[in-house]
Amino acid sequence: LVPTLALLLGVPVPQNSMGVLINDVLDTIAIPIRTKLQMLHANAWQLMEVFKRNFANVTKFPAYDTYVRGTEQHLEWLRILEDPNHSVDINKLAEKIKDLYVNSMRSMRELIAVSLTNYDLNAMGTGIGLCWMVLLSALYGYIKLNLSKIEFIFDFRSTLVFILIC
Repeated sequence: LVPTLALLLGVPVPQNSMGVLINDVLDTIAIPIRTKLQMLHANAWQLMEVFKRNFANVTKFPAYDTYVRGTEQHLEWLRILEDPNHSVDINKLAEKIKDLYVNSMRSMRELIAVSLTNYDLNAMGTGIGLCWMVLLSALYGYIKLNLSKIEFIFDFRSTLVFILIC
């Protein structure tokens, strides 16, 4: 949604957006095909920049190849458009370019989402274990301190505050 609104309003797509233009919106609005392809290219380029920041060697991914094919065919389409004697169906070629851009963006978005959700479960388990150890040792120290005073007063309010702070 964000790239669609940004490009329709003529503002840049946010730097870290992983959104893809909504094709149905583009198809329902009376915009020249050249503008639609420019919008798709801008969105694909922006998503490729996010992709490059998340992966070291982007050239090994099929999404990159699809993006490059889309940009190359887009440039060829622009050259054909300038030639008044062309015999190519520019609308059919534009649809092919549109599909290449959309497919590359979807692939990049999926790969980025997967890379962002790779968690180090060992470190997370260790952190949770350490938190429990600190909590239990603090609770043990609190109880031992109150038992040494001969009276066992278990103040729920201060314990609750201590637990919330941890």
